[in-house]
Amino acid sequence: MPRAHSHLAVLCALTSCFLSVHGLGTELLPGDAYLEFIGSVYSDSSCREPDVELLQAINAVKWTLNRLNVGNFTNGLKLGLRVSPTCQSAEKATQVAHQLIVEMGKNDTTDVVGVIGSDFSSESEAISRMLSPLPDQYRLLQVSWGATSASLRNRELYRNFFRTIPADDKQVKVMHEFLVEARWTMLTVFYINDTYGRGGFRALYEILVGSDICLVDSVAIEPEKYNVTLLEDELRNKVYKINATMNEPPVSGIIVFGSYPIVEALFQAIQNLENDKRTAHYNRPSVILSETGTYVEGKFPNVSKGAFVLSPPRRIISEFQTYWTNSLTVSEQMKAEVETNRYFKEMFETLMNCQFANKELANYCRPMTLEQQTKQFAPSVYTQYAIQASLVIAFSVKRVHSTACPTGGACDAFRDVDITKRCAFIEAIENKKIVFDLDFGGLRLQEFQSPLLTVRFEGSSDVRFVPSNAFPEYEIYNHRLHSRCPKRDTPCLIKVASYNDHTLMDKSLFTEIRDYDDNNTELTWPTIRKPQCPDGYKSFSCLSQRSDTSILYHKGDMYIVGIAPVLETGTTPLKCGKIREDGLSIVEAIRYEILTESGLFGGAKIGLILIDSCNDPLIIQEKILTLHRLGVYVGGTYERVADKILGYVGGLSSDVSTASAKITSRLGLVQISYASTAPSLSDRDLYPYFLRVPGADDVQAATLLKIVKDLGGSTIQVIYAKTIYGEGGRRLIQTLAGKPEYSICIGNEIGVSTDTQAATIVESLRKFKEAQIVVVFITWVEMQHIIGYMNEQLALNEFLFIASEGWGLSINMTQYRNLQGTITVATRLWNTDGFESHLKALRPDNKENPWIRPYLEMIYNCYFESSFDKSSKKKCTGTENLDEAKRVFNIDSWSPFAERAVSVLLKGAASTLQKVCGTAMSVCPEYYNATGLLLTELKRQEVLMEPQDIVKRRVFDDNGDGTIGYRIYVIDGNGKAVKLGTSDSLGLHFPVQQYYTYRPMASITTKCTTGVVCRKCYPQPTSSSCDGNKGLPMGAVAAIVVLAVFASAILVVLLCICKRTGCYLRCDALNPRSDDTYLTPIHDEKPQRNGVNASETPTPHIMKNEDYDFPEDHPDAGLRKGGMPNQNNWSDRHRSQNGSSTHSRNSVVQRERLAVT
Repeated sequence: MPRAHSHLAVLCALTSCFLSVHGLGTELLPGDAYLEFIGSVYSDSSCREPDVELLQAINAVKWTLNRLNVGNFTNGLKLGLRVSPTCQSAEKATQVAHQLIVEMGKNDTTDVVGVIGSDFSSESEAISRMLSPLPDQYRLLQVSWGATSASLRNRELYRNFFRTIPADDKQVKVMHEFLVEARWTMLTVFYINDTYGRGGFRALYEILVGSDICLVDSVAIEPEKYNVTLLEDELRNKVYKINATMNEPPVSGIIVFGSYPIVEALFQAIQNLENDKRTAHYNRPSVILSETGTYVEGKFPNVSKGAFVLSPPRRIISEFQTYWTNSLTVSEQMKAEVETNRYFKEMFETLMNCQFANKELANYCRPMTLEQQTKQFAPSVYTQYAIQASLVIAFSVKRVHSTACPTGGACDAFRDVDITKRCAFIEAIENKKIVFDLDFGGLRLQEFQSPLLTVRFEGSSDVRFVPSNAFPEYEIYNHRLHSRCPKRDTPCLIKVASYNDHTLMDKSLFTEIRDYDDNNTELTWPTIRKPQCPDGYKSFSCLSQRSDTSILYHKGDMYIVGIAPVLETGTTPLKCGKIREDGLSIVEAIRYEILTESGLFGGAKIGLILIDSCNDPLIIQEKILTLHRLGVYVGGTYERVADKILGYVGGLSSDVSTASAKITSRLGLVQISYASTAPSLSDRDLYPYFLRVPGADDVQAATLLKIVKDLGGSTIQVIYAKTIYGEGGRRLIQTLAGKPEYSICIGNEIGVSTDTQAATIVESLRKFKEAQIVVVFITWVEMQHIIGYMNEQLALNEFLFIASEGWGLSINMTQYRNLQGTITVATRLWNTDGFESHLKALRPDNKENPWIRPYLEMIYNCYFESSFDKSSKKKCTGTENLDEAKRVFNIDSWSPFAERAVSVLLKGAASTLQKVCGTAMSVCPEYYNATGLLLTELKRQEVLMEPQDIVKRRVFDDNGDGTIGYRIYVIDGNGKAVKLGTSDSLGLHFPVQQYYTYRPMASITTKCTTGVVCRKCYPQPTSSSCDGNKGLPMGAVAAIVVLAVFASAILVVLLCICKRTGCYLRCDALNPRSDDTYLTPIHDEKPQRNGVNASETPTPHIMKNEDYDFPEDHPDAGLRKGGMPNQNNWSDRHRSQNGSSTHSRNSVVQRERLAVT
């Protein structure tokens, strides 16, 4: 207790140095216990212009407390009201709070029970920052009716603060949903530069990130430093784009976060520009206003018609409205109010330009007429919340008072802060249900009935309705002409929608929406004006600022994380490029299968987190680390999901799968790839939890060479991608070609990437043209950059390409007729009718997948209304969809593999959850210690390999590689891929004679002649010398013997020295190293046994102990710092024959997971 007083004494001493104390404000209602009303009161910092809206709130509080006192609500304790103006100044609010603290600190008793206010968020923050840190004896309850900034939700800073009005972020959620429904895509925001305005703007900006809605510009309006002329200039520059340096389209949508005077000035500026001949031809912008826009009702009818106002629910409290009207229009009641309320008196005198001082004067104040009252005082949306704030404090006072003063009245124990700590009033409302009708005796307000308005404060400053779905939290009003309007030719506010977090937006009243074009023609929903990029324009600012969706997030009880390349790799590091042709169907395959298999989890919802890898290993690693360290970024905040992830599905390329497997393996999470076939991914020491639906490239490479042999080939050229996939295929060809069963010579090798010039490939092929058969290991990514040029430059049948699936099946070959006869070896699955129907049903406005619209625009070469580039393409018809029959879209061949990967993961996870957690409806911590069991469940999964099969086969072998064989296709004269043969566990079936019907045998050259390749692959033996000498001279032999003896002696001496000194040889110093094998292959310099001239060919050297090598201060260093001890022995000590994990490994993995999360 002495400590509390000492703390307060120090604070009082400090504050008294710069302010003098004049009491606790102006008393408007006498009482035994006081509520301190701290609010702006005046609309200017000089405290001269009374704020009409605030005066309504003050009188609503006074009226409420008086009604409670009349009904003896607090058992003999009268509730009083004192008012302290802040004049819209946070600094002044801080001074008032200081003053209050000084007064309370003068003795051990106080009559203050709580603070109401402020109406501004910045002032409420200032007050709460002063009161919250006080000792329990003096920490006052603070309840606001108008401070809506989401920042006030911070309980560490604002421990004493509560509010009866919904927060701004709720308003922004409603605003965003309405923007989507109304199809706004381009807008400019005007906001007041204070806590409220900045908070609203920031929340809107964050929720729009990654969406199809472009925030083109913003205007920060300084309080008291704006005027109509300034806003006219801002409209010209930021909306009409009159002075734009680039050919930017005008913006036809405006959102306003600000006070009504700003709204009024803005509409006046719009009206002035509309009347100006120089700007009259610009379309009048559509406008959305925050809740202060309710006062626009009936004003600026020409330019405000069609505007929308977002507001907390408007309840006009009829009993108070009658009291307020009588105070202004009935003489006796007006006089009574003037005598007890100095602020009411100042307001009346200012509005009516009169004085109450002398009845004899001509300008003596007289009651308003009803018409004057209606014109000057629109019902305030905040009045009901001020009444509720009063009732919340009264509810608290009654609970505390009944304990401190059991017999009633203003007892000493209630005033004594040592006996009745002021923090008790805070505790009295936390987690308590408050019924605004029944809990307040005789004060029963009709507007709080049917249903009964009931709230709770549950660990937060924000009010919660009970039940949560019974009341709207926000409403949308349309300023329109209507028969219910007071004046037939003047617009009024008509409710058109409501919102609740549980029921979301109720759009049943959208039919009431009306808009008006520049000719005042009435427009009905949904054909209202839509602020979008105009036809014929291209918005460079929107295209440049647009943050393409990098993660698709469907909320669930547990998650599958998918990896797919939706966008191409960018031209700059860590940036993505344009949309790809092959990624979208894979995304939809993953989505479709989750929807199909969700019934395995007993009603629990399986969510999806789909990451766009952009086919970039660095990007995918960064996104996975962010996902596990922070979560998914949604609406400006991160939602943690790391403890709900069942496993990973992906990626497409081996480079991306390798990069992601480095992390998922250390996290102990299963990863199933649907397309990555690099042999290096079969290493279970490096990737213990990696599985894949297709097999490794070993079998594919062998199949390619067997086809070469069946066609009689003995020399080949190799085209390979400079990626893990391509380099791996190249090494396999090198290894297999030299084996006796093949004996194939590699005459030329050509590495390609997206930067490779196609002309250099053709030139290199022709340089070694005797090797007519070309084995190809590239993907669609490289193929699309070179195939057009090769088709133009190569003659029909000039070369025979035998390729992996990247050639011919992942690209439309109908336009490349000179490449007919190409053989493609690919692993294939069939597309189900259900998946094809799912794709056809997708539309550009699909909310589940925002990539659909830009994808349709790309393949149909058109634009939809929400596009930011309408400068050159044709307008889409609306009939565009993902139908293969329209010949502009092909389902990627890896899509059914993605379906299968999701299916087996969900089945394996459901079985594992049931065994480990006892239920499949949620993820328990033990699931992450049972990865070995999950692997076993996955390897047990069986499916049909072909639609006509009867017997199911395992999806994975014991090592986790796929068991699907290969199909052999030939590209016919029409560019179609025709199935020709198979290669599986039963062997190779390649009908050579049937192939010759697609390409004549005579066009294939297989015999070696005298060309460059043949001379180098099969050099002719040189003849012996003509002198007949068959051996070396005896002298030379003797010299060699002497040198050998000498060398042996030196070697013995060196070994003795080494033995004595303990020296040893370091052979590994000769091997160059790299930090990341997927970016830069690590080479051993070894001669190529089967290459031309035995030239040295770099061969990647795989390091067993790879790491991330993050610097010490890197934000993701935690992943590396928690690295597994004794990694070199990990395989020997922890891994069993089938790749399952032991308890030791799982414990280590669990530590890794904690290090990341």
